[in-house]
Amino acid sequence: MHPNLASHLHISDCNRIIEALKKCHDENPLKKFLGHCNQLDRELNRCLREEREERRKANRTKNT
Repeated sequence: MHPNLASHLHISDCNRIIEALKKCHDENPLKKFLGHCNQLDRELNRCLREEREERRKANRTKNT
């Protein structure tokens, strides 16, 4: 499960993947359950993880 995918919460790279994933789900309402959009989902997970790590690093340096 993903966090809130509102565009104002994420960087532009992740927003592009979010839009592509939403489009894939809209265009493939049944295939999405069979893994048709899984590659985009994995890319989004990677992007969100990197974004989260960057925020953590920034918060650590700000708080020390």
